[in-house]
Amino acid sequence: MKLLKTLSSSCADRSHNLGAHPATVIRELKLWFSFTTIGDLDEYIEAVSGLDGLLEAALLSTAKHSPDGVSRLRGLHLSSDTTIPIVFSALSLRPQFGHLEELDINSFSLEHMVFTFLEIPKLKSLAFAMSSQTYRRSSEGRGHHLVKTFVQSLDITPSASPGLTVLHIDLTWTGDRLLDVQSAVNSLRLPRLQSARIRVFVDLSEPDFGPFLEAHPALLDVSSS
Repeated sequence: MKLLKTLSSSCADRSHNLGAHPATVIRELKLWFSFTTIGDLDEYIEAVSGLDGLLEAALLSTAKHSPDGVSRLRGLHLSSDTTIPIVFSALSLRPQFGHLEELDINSFSLEHMVFTFLEIPKLKSLAFAMSSQTYRRSSEGRGHHLVKTFVQSLDITPSASPGLTVLHIDLTWTGDRLLDVQSAVNSLRLPRLQSARIRVFVDLSEPDFGPFLEAHPALLDVSSS
């Protein structure tokens, strides 16, 4: 939290003798968030909401304090034992985040999850691992909605990031929409893709990603299950 507060601080909060604002020198940001120690639901929601705003402010500062208004951030890695802060709309801003090429999302809960990070333009590397098996388990209706929103965003990935060279997917959740996920992955066409690692379990069922692999014969690194 202290790092995010430093990155999101205004120039007025800093001494003129401290040199460049720290947000302007960030090239890669790796963050881990933990909320499992918060037992009260209201406190949990307040903590997550507060983190959303703080992280978004820190990311926007990397562009705001840059001389040309363009962030130098090239890689962002977010991991959480519950949900991931909803900051992806900010990262879709161009040209403010025109240098962002690598995104790695790792969450142990799909509760309140959004998948708009799949729509961030001009990524070269995209990795995400998510599960709905821990903390607050999604209801059946919520699970169906998650699959629907995931599929909708994944459909946009090829047009948003046609130069994607790395795609790693690791998903586990409850529900009966396995065929929807399978169809969405098999419909992907990424002509520059070199590395693909795809692992999806929906109620312990394993999909067939053969059509996806056949559509990308030039893959140098591939694994699936």
